[in-house]
Amino acid sequence: MSALLLPLLWGSSTVSAQDFNPANPPEPQAKYKLTVKASPAEVGYASGAGRYEEGKRVYLNTSSSDSDYAFKRWERNGETISTSRSFYYTTRAIDDVVTAVYEFVKFDPVSPEEPEMAYKQYRLFLSSEPVEACSFNINSGERYKAGEMFNLRAYPSQSFVFDGWFDSDGNKVADDLNMSFTMPGENTTLTARFTFMPDSPDEPQSGNQDNVDNKPSMRGDVNDDKIVNVTDATIIIAHYLAEQPNNKKYDINEDGVINITDASIILTIYLTEQ
Repeated sequence: MSALLLPLLWGSSTVSAQDFNPANPPEPQAKYKLTVKASPAEVGYASGAGRYEEGKRVYLNTSSSDSDYAFKRWERNGETISTSRSFYYTTRAIDDVVTAVYEFVKFDPVSPEEPEMAYKQYRLFLSSEPVEACSFNINSGERYKAGEMFNLRAYPSQSFVFDGWFDSDGNKVADDLNMSFTMPGENTTLTARFTFMPDSPDEPQSGNQDNVDNKPSMRGDVNDDKIVNVTDATIIIAHYLAEQPNNKKYDINEDGVINITDASIILTIYLTEQ
């Protein structure tokens, strides 16, 4: 009897082994390149470029670096897709190019009937290093009265880390992307400096910028991109290794010291939210 059952059991196990064909694990969702630029390139800044999955809402913003040019529209393949300087763009399953179009406008000096106003107004020129690193909430070359206070903000492109605002003499003016600025009694140039720090190959790029302007500042978001990730931890480590002065924003555990512990807390926040 055993001799009869043995071939049957062997045949059964052979068939089962042949039939076992587990499904392959799902492949990671593809990401597509989004190129964001200004035209003409030398008269404007544009931010929001990067690699994103299909269907992501990406915040695009542009500002002029030349007061003789005015923003007109955003174009894709020659078609107008928005007339607002800032808007949310939904990515497609292809490599896309979105262009902020600027047109030359007639220079409009202060009216001769207002000599006192002309005397009290001065120009604020804005630039970024590198040029493609960011855009601004106001156009370069705008006029302001001496003593006038207003909000100044830089919108960084993907993978650029903010180093600070600097004046024409190379002196740092502020550390925050968003600052309150008081216009001095002279034409002024400010430069927003950035360091290019691409994401690690094993770190998924986060292209989700939904409601960027509506999200409150988050604990651990040291580069103000509304995302807490490995990039924020890297900034703190670089700050610590360079032995730079304390920056309250980098002191995550508020112990008065910026060190590896603060970076570890950020990594814990990042991994917990995955």
